[in-house]
Amino acid sequence: MLAELVVAAAVVVLLLGAVFSLVDPARGALGVQPEVAEMQQRLRAGFLRLQADLLLAGSGPHPGPGAPIARLRAPVVPALVGHRHPATAGTAFTTDALTLLYAPPGAAAAELASAFSGMPGEVPLAAAGDRCPPGVTTCGFEAGSLALAFDAAGRSDIVRVLRVSGGALRLRAVGAGPAQPFAAGSSIVPLAVRGYYHDRDAAELRYQNGWVTDAPVLDNVVGVSIRYFGRTAHSVDVRVTAASAPCLAAALATAPDSDAGPVQPEEELTAGVLTDGPWCGGRLLFDADLFRVRRVRLELRLQASDARHRGRDPGLFDRPGSARHNLAPDLFGVIEVTPRSAAGY
Repeated sequence: MLAELVVAAAVVVLLLGAVFSLVDPARGALGVQPEVAEMQQRLRAGFLRLQADLLLAGSGPHPGPGAPIARLRAPVVPALVGHRHPATAGTAFTTDALTLLYAPPGAAAAELASAFSGMPGEVPLAAAGDRCPPGVTTCGFEAGSLALAFDAAGRSDIVRVLRVSGGALRLRAVGAGPAQPFAAGSSIVPLAVRGYYHDRDAAELRYQNGWVTDAPVLDNVVGVSIRYFGRTAHSVDVRVTAASAPCLAAALATAPDSDAGPVQPEEELTAGVLTDGPWCGGRLLFDADLFRVRRVRLELRLQASDARHRGRDPGLFDRPGSARHNLAPDLFGVIEVTPRSAAGY
């Protein structure tokens, strides 16, 4: 009798073990589903924010593609630029960071009533007329913000608005090198600087505003790849760019004619193309070829936040975890965005 009980108990234990071995993977799959859904939601939210800023890149105080920002400066720069970075930062190329420039929606360009030497000083604004919203004497400028000063000759420089007082702005140029003066009658417009970069150590996509703000946008980001596409140099009409991008027009005017056969409408703009000059931008330099950018391709790679939900296969997980299953592999997403201002030239 005892022997029969022992055999029966052993059979029951084996059956229970088999049942639990089947239940455990199902339990793991159920537990990981909220994590997968959360990864997809984070990817969607990140792309929505990046797309919104990319669409605005280069837009100015006037609607349409002829906005001054896209005419005067490259609206997309493959590096972080601003007060925290060297004046030559715009001459670099990074595959996991970019900076976008545009005038905030609703902003208006104002006219300088007196000359700005480039040194810190008070500069009154001329009577705004129809160029500013009714009742607004300083066109929406705020202390501590950035602005773009430019003139009819196509020169421009990024400046810092230190103070707004009585229809005047206290300005200081941003960057290094000789100050670039602007005569009375030149224009100035509020400028939004949107920098995004990958902090690989912290596994974060982060945001900078060109001055003091540095904050996370997405967590558990283990990969960022940014590529740029644009017109070939010889497919850009110099007569068009002479009015919209003087620096690029000057560069193209001296470029040799292409004899390599039919010109393709677009090509990938690599580091070699975007870091070889000629240089534009006054105190904050950038490569003139950045005016050719028409399309930006961004790829993000996100991981599950809980290492217990990440498997051990390095082919599926940038940072493998402890899970015995591979139910929550890293999530890849890609978007391509053409800034609205890119249609203007």
